[in-house]
Amino acid sequence: MKKLKLIQIVILVAILFLTSGWLWFIQSTGKVYSQVNNSWNLYIEHETKVTETLLALNAHLGYGGMIHNFKNYVIRGDSKYLELFKHDVSHIHLNIKTLELLGASSQEVKNLDSLGLLKAIKLTVDDYEEQLEVAFSMYQTEELLADIDDTVKVDDKQALKALEALREQIVKRSNLIQKATSLSFSKANQLLSRGQIFAIPLIILTALLIYYIRQIRKSNDGAVRAQKWVDTLLDTAPEATICSNSSGEIIRVNNEAVSLFGYTSQELLTMKVEALIPRRFSTPHPKLRDSYFKHPKTRKMSDKTELFALKKNGDEIEVSINLSMAGNDEDKVAIATIRDVTDAHKTTRELAYQATHDGLTGLMNRAEFEVQLKQTVLLAKRTKQQSVLCFLDLDQFKIVNDTSGHAAGDELLKQISQVFTSHLRETDILARLGGDEFAVLMINCDLSDAVEKAESLIALVSDFHFPWEDQHFTIGVSIGISLIDKNTATEQDVLKYADIACYAAKDAGRSRVHVYRESDEKLMLQHSELLWVARINDALEQDKFCLYVQEISPTDSSLEHVNYEVLIRLNDDGTIIPPGAFLPSAERYGLISKIDYWVINETFEWVARHADSLHKDTHFSLNLSGRSMGDSHVLEQIESWLSSGKVCPSRIHFEVTETMAIANLHDANNFIKAIKEHGCGFSLDDFGSGLSSFGYLKNLNVDTLKIDGLFVRDILDDPIDAAMVESINNIGHVMGMKTIAEFVENDAIAEKLRLLGVDFLQGYGIHKPAPIDHLLLKG
Repeated sequence: MKKLKLIQIVILVAILFLTSGWLWFIQSTGKVYSQVNNSWNLYIEHETKVTETLLALNAHLGYGGMIHNFKNYVIRGDSKYLELFKHDVSHIHLNIKTLELLGASSQEVKNLDSLGLLKAIKLTVDDYEEQLEVAFSMYQTEELLADIDDTVKVDDKQALKALEALREQIVKRSNLIQKATSLSFSKANQLLSRGQIFAIPLIILTALLIYYIRQIRKSNDGAVRAQKWVDTLLDTAPEATICSNSSGEIIRVNNEAVSLFGYTSQELLTMKVEALIPRRFSTPHPKLRDSYFKHPKTRKMSDKTELFALKKNGDEIEVSINLSMAGNDEDKVAIATIRDVTDAHKTTRELAYQATHDGLTGLMNRAEFEVQLKQTVLLAKRTKQQSVLCFLDLDQFKIVNDTSGHAAGDELLKQISQVFTSHLRETDILARLGGDEFAVLMINCDLSDAVEKAESLIALVSDFHFPWEDQHFTIGVSIGISLIDKNTATEQDVLKYADIACYAAKDAGRSRVHVYRESDEKLMLQHSELLWVARINDALEQDKFCLYVQEISPTDSSLEHVNYEVLIRLNDDGTIIPPGAFLPSAERYGLISKIDYWVINETFEWVARHADSLHKDTHFSLNLSGRSMGDSHVLEQIESWLSSGKVCPSRIHFEVTETMAIANLHDANNFIKAIKEHGCGFSLDDFGSGLSSFGYLKNLNVDTLKIDGLFVRDILDDPIDAAMVESINNIGHVMGMKTIAEFVENDAIAEKLRLLGVDFLQGYGIHKPAPIDHLLLKG
């Protein structure tokens, strides 16, 4: 009896110990679940921010953003694309900064950074900015479009790699969320497994206690409480949990499973798991279940494949399942935690779609289209298969936007997209490149068929009528065509040529087809010059021009003063544009005299205001065009200033290029004579560039020769150039003229010119051009 009591006491103590452990386990589990839920909410909020930033970076970096505007600027030279490019670049830097700030807690952002992709994006953006500066400078000097295109090159490989990585991160975002959730339930399963340390011995000891002392009712009460604890644990789990045996019979479910599938718990407990699987998947499931029970291991399902479950109302949902095994060999139980990922997968698909499609029309976007175009170009090189790219630009679209608003314009774009789609082959790829620009990639299509198809599209659009409120609009479309064959270099070339051809179609009268030819690039150059006409007139009206000066420094150290050449610049909203960008257009379209007139008035006014601040022997040299020398109004304006007494005539010199003077020899001589009678000096610029320089020199009454910089800049390396400079300098001195050497870029050239006896030096090695008001700072 004493032995029995001792056994009873030992068993009671053991039960109390294990019960305390079980209670601790339940309490710890609740805390873990609470922490998981809180972490989950924070994770969702953070990853949403990361995803939105990735999407924005993709939009501003991709071919619908920075790269698109860069290429348009290189092809067209239109300043609006320059502004759009700067806008995209600023947003890209902001997006990268945001990602770097978010990166401390985002593994995917860390992955981007560790792979060097964020750095690659920064370097690519820097490269684009640098090349844009090159393009801008070349446009300013009126380089040919072909030369600009050959010079301005950007290696897109890193950018494309970065864009692909961005899209990959967007597509994988919901998988990240799934992994995070799966990890939380893996921890829960570990806790359940740990709980067996207390549960199994507790059950064994309770059975022994019943065996030894039936009269101890507390043992039965303890078992009931343990069962309730297990029920509580399952019912408070945040995911649906279903327990089933080796026959597939459901033996335990929690409240989340009831809510997910729409059955009552009693209904589920009478069913097999196959009843919750769509019929097309349920047939092979028993064999899979048998295999799992024979060789169980904890695993996650739906990492790489889609799983579907069937609800009571017949709806199918996409699910992710964590599967684990419990129990002994005779009584194994499969525990499945099930999560509805329908919305997450839908979001993933939507994000992937948004990354490759235009949000307004649903057509392929520029970024994805260029991927397809690149593949087509590569295919043409390998197989010699011909394809065709059509660049479509709507005519009169701006009228709809301006008269009826952007809502009308957006609706028109949607409808015209459907018109295009309905008339194309299934193999043709249609994309919206941006604004009212579209592109069609006709794969495995010869040029004649493409032209015929393009002409039919023009007819379709011409017949299309767009009603909006109380108005009806008709539009047109101009189409440029570029052939893709084994000789095509890159997809960027194809797009550029098709764009140029489209412009040629518009220039020829709109609503027509034009196939790219090399001569089309000359048309683009002419168009660029015409654009400058409006900008020059605007600059004159809005007073956007400004005066710069460059020193003309004497080689005689005893002279205490320097002279200055007056230069003109265009201040376009803070951007200083050099004269090489706009003077050729001004010359061609008859605006040069207006510019000369402006420079003359501004210079005389400035010198009159600040004469007391300048050295008494300093003079300012103004450039004149050949047209101005024959313009009586210009001469009258100069003589009016010189007769006013406000400016000493000796302070003003004029200069004209040698070629311009020779071409207008009679006008030049008359002009020079009239000016010199007032006491002004006169220089012959770029001397040596003409075919008969020395022969004409004695016929022009000038005071100074400015030696052509083409001879000066290579004087140290080219003995012929050195001899030319020496000859011009000597002849000038023989004729009683002073000499000025231009293009003096460094001290070595300056010293060589001093040894040759040149009187004055001018160039960046002496002084870089600066605003005229900077002279006042010298005191």
